[in-house]
Amino acid sequence: MKNNNKKSISVNDVSFVVESIRTHKKPNSKVRGLIKKGRMLLKEGDEGAANLFGILYSDGILFKRNLSKSAELFLVGEKTNNHEMICNAARTFMKMSMNKKPGTKEKNDLFNKAIEYATRAANDGYFPAIMYIIDIHADRDLYDPNLDFNKLMSDCINFNDPEKMKNAIMERKSRREDKSNGLIIKKWYEKAIALGEKEAMVHLAKMYFYDEIEDTPNNSNFKKLLFGAIEEKLPGAYLLLGRLYSSDRNRIVDHDEALAFKWTLMAAEAGDEEAMMDVSSMYEYGIGVEQSAEKHSYWIDKLGELWDLFDLQKSTDII
Repeated sequence: MKNNNKKSISVNDVSFVVESIRTHKKPNSKVRGLIKKGRMLLKEGDEGAANLFGILYSDGILFKRNLSKSAELFLVGEKTNNHEMICNAARTFMKMSMNKKPGTKEKNDLFNKAIEYATRAANDGYFPAIMYIIDIHADRDLYDPNLDFNKLMSDCINFNDPEKMKNAIMERKSRREDKSNGLIIKKWYEKAIALGEKEAMVHLAKMYFYDEIEDTPNNSNFKKLLFGAIEEKLPGAYLLLGRLYSSDRNRIVDHDEALAFKWTLMAAEAGDEEAMMDVSSMYEYGIGVEQSAEKHSYWIDKLGELWDLFDLQKSTDII
């Protein structure tokens, strides 16, 4: 494979092309120039060009959507163990799997390929791959190759057949209460923490907080994660501590609405979206703070501005 660094399509080039087209729809002259350059380099096996066209085919940008072609292009990065491209291949195989009928061999094979490639990149410490595996297990009903998720959800609200609705609700409840899945997620969060990803401390602490995994009788794992994350000044940890003070059913801190407001406000001021919602409600109903319609509206507006900004800065992840 030829690899001329002076000519190669860079990571920045890929991001620029994808973001530009997603934002403006029509390619400008610079985008057209990079696409033309990418076409030539693709013939030489250039990884950057393969990654670019893999994303374009996956998302149906400029070209008709073709997941098989996309996966083939991403696998060019397998030769050099390019973690980003291997993870992109995993996402593409999963997307292909979700287009197949549940329970079929083809669907299972594609699902297993997705897990295989994501795990390969994750084991090498590629954080997006770690988070992708966590997402798969967190939403396992959606990804499970042997479960018809749409049928399950339809049965859950099938008021014309109460028995079918009851069975579907019980199945979903049973799957959510299965702690074994939480242990898999825990393992990957712990790997992320070991790699220095501080936010993973908050995510894992939330799993203990919401009883998705079991803790020691004195909640030592949760407390270590929570107060460690607070030392790192992570907004999500501030919010979690605020919710602890809001609760009168925990054994870690005493119920205190004023402290609940204090820590939730700190999280909101640091940009945490959930905290902004909580603070707006606290001002609306006077929980831990004097009621204020003006400040309630302020935080609602602040949250709206944040969502508008998010829409303008969409991620360049392929899926």
